[in-house]
Amino acid sequence: MKLTEKYFKQKFTEYNALYFNSELQMCKFGLQDSYRQLGSFSYRVNRWERKKIPYKTIYISRKYDFSEEDFRDVLVHEMIHYYLAHKFFFVDAGDAHGKPFVEMMNEMKARHNLNIRITHDQYALRLSDSGTRRGRFLCTLF
Repeated sequence: MKLTEKYFKQKFTEYNALYFNSELQMCKFGLQDSYRQLGSFSYRVNRWERKKIPYKTIYISRKYDFSEEDFRDVLVHEMIHYYLAHKFFFVDAGDAHGKPFVEMMNEMKARHNLNIRITHDQYALRLSDSGTRRGRFLCTLF
């Protein structure tokens, strides 16, 4: 699957409506050269304006050739991080997969028949054309 900005935005909008009641604002999207992380969510909070998250980006690894279902599960996983940061303004990075995340993940899995997990077996996924194994970590924003 070729990941494009248009595809990211289309799927983000679709999943936002299906799973998050359209509560999340559109964010930036990026591709990362990572084997260890299938996805990540990055944000900054202005501590004086606690109701705003001015900088937010979801990254997906370009090293894997995701199926539709795998891509959905990774993107929704990152959207849960976004939702928790949006609702609670700050989630301790050391506890990113703590009790609030696990509870929401399990609720979504049960209600929507998703296969969201905290860890994935990267070796079960097919490498993309750019999937040569290197030790670098690069990000590209759309």
